[in-house]
Amino acid sequence: MSTITRKPRRVVTARRVLALGASAAMIGSTAGAASVATDLSDPQGLIHQIEAEGEGAVEIEAEGEGAAEAEGEGGAIEVEGEGEGAVEAEGDAEGEGEGAVEAEGEGGGAVEAEGEGEGEAAAAGEGESEGGSSALEPALAHARSLLVIDGLLRAAEAQRGSGEDAAELIEEAAELAEHGLEGALAGELYERIEELEAAADDQGFAELHERLAAARAEATAADRLEAISLGLRAAGEHYAEAVTDGAVSDRTEYLEAFGIYEAVKAEADALAASDEAAVAEVGAKVRAQLEEAGAAFGGSAGEDIATPEASLLHAAAARVELSALKLR
Repeated sequence: MSTITRKPRRVVTARRVLALGASAAMIGSTAGAASVATDLSDPQGLIHQIEAEGEGAVEIEAEGEGAAEAEGEGGAIEVEGEGEGAVEAEGDAEGEGEGAVEAEGEGGGAVEAEGEGEGEAAAAGEGESEGGSSALEPALAHARSLLVIDGLLRAAEAQRGSGEDAAELIEEAAELAEHGLEGALAGELYERIEELEAAADDQGFAELHERLAAARAEATAADRLEAISLGLRAAGEHYAEAVTDGAVSDRTEYLEAFGIYEAVKAEADALAASDEAAVAEVGAKVRAQLEEAGAAFGGSAGEDIATPEASLLHAAAARVELSALKLR
């Protein structure tokens, strides 16, 4: 292992992200005009108190089963919940522009959202896998988890190939298989990945790459493309943590970014080889776009990086997402 300080192993746990649309608080931005719309799943025994404080402020308290408490000033929101079926979340919110909301939550049903500009909002949930795939449609979350697991295994393979201990990355891949997938496949992959730690050779990696590729091939082409986009975003997040002043400062983070990027390329190659002309055409274009993003990497060692910018990965993710729309 390199002398660079390694991050503690992240335990990947399964969480649920609650959709706030069913119990949304709509906050007006003009003075004296605050409106709240809530729809709690179990209204029995609830006490609602609404009080406006400042422009667009709202305070909501609910007690009993499914309890929730929200308090905000000037458009900010903080949520805490106690009781059975409660939402456990704490967050501070700041708005930029009209209708903007930025919130961050922790715990079961955590929600993180950020919006900029009039009426714009982007939301992301922290779930059981990298990037919060629990907030996605099941089929897309499944495709994305398969891709990220493959990326983590490629990272572990590169780490072991350089003579370093890859137990952390292998364990992370196993936990994502257990919590990010469902059914018999989850158990199968979990057991096979766990066996890699004690394996005498690296043949198990190649076999798992093939198994994961076969599982991904069962998804629709559109879901596979969107999974590529999400995988690139995850790689970009790791990359931003890994590179400082143009050089690799966290090798494990860098390897995770590099491994996911390599898995994404393999998936693009598979799509480009499709028997369906439309899918093959889009796959070939995506593969070319990934080559451009490759300037962010200097191989598994991270040496001689041409363009040490995470923005290359995020830009490629946006282009792939547009390509996926053509197959919807």
